[in-house]
Amino acid sequence: MTKGNTKPFRILVIDDDPDILNEFNLALGSEGFDVDVLRSGKYILHNQFVKPDLFIVDYRLPDIDGIVVCRYLKASPNYREVPIIVISLDPRMERKALEAGARAFIEMPFDIAEVVNFVRAFRREHSAS
Repeated sequence: MTKGNTKPFRILVIDDDPDILNEFNLALGSEGFDVDVLRSGKYILHNQFVKPDLFIVDYRLPDIDGIVVCRYLKASPNYREVPIIVISLDPRMERKALEAGARAFIEMPFDIAEVVNFVRAFRREHSAS
């Protein structure tokens, strides 16, 4: 969201499901967030993306495990401070996601309103720093 000279809050969603990407894009975009999407984790590992204010990463990506993506981001000085939300159908992934540095875990199927609330909380935290 922009206020005056403030840059918009940018979210990068990494998921291979076009329906989920569309759902995030519509819900978060309608809230005024800038939403970028990737369908593969390889772009993260090759730094082929614009640095966001928040990552949303699916655990089960076709080419790489979302936990590996999370660890990679948290090990990088450029991205370690950017919060990550991991989403997964498997509730057993929550512990792994949090241990890898994710700030939140959302089990699928999720209520998109819950995701929007998480993102709003991260934006408030980001604005306060």
